[in-house]
Amino acid sequence: MKVFPSAAEFRQRLLRVGLTSEKLEEILEQRVRIEKYLDFRFRNFVLISQKEIADYYQDVYVPRLRSRSPGQIIPTLEEARNEIERTLTEAKIESDTDAFLDSARERAEIVMLTPDS
Repeated sequence: MKVFPSAAEFRQRLLRVGLTSEKLEEILEQRVRIEKYLDFRFRNFVLISQKEIADYYQDVYVPRLRSRSPGQIIPTLEEARNEIERTLTEAKIESDTDAFLDSARERAEIVMLTPDS
């Protein structure tokens, strides 16, 4: 989210894009409800195996650290386990959410209404 230097500039931006404070609050509340639903719907069912963690450590985590910070001491798998598990969990939730939304779009029936002439 963009940070505004002052509240006045933030209000001006809201006006420029056609939003009232109330409408923005409504949008944000809806966004929070959606995020809570998706979290409830997917997070409880995500399982990350020890093999996935080890593979990610070897194939992604270590090479990424080596390329970003040559010479830095690389954390052990055990030291990095929680961070990797969080990363993989979020990636699976995002993937599952995308699949869920794609499926919902396929099932949606859109009817175009045209005014009578």
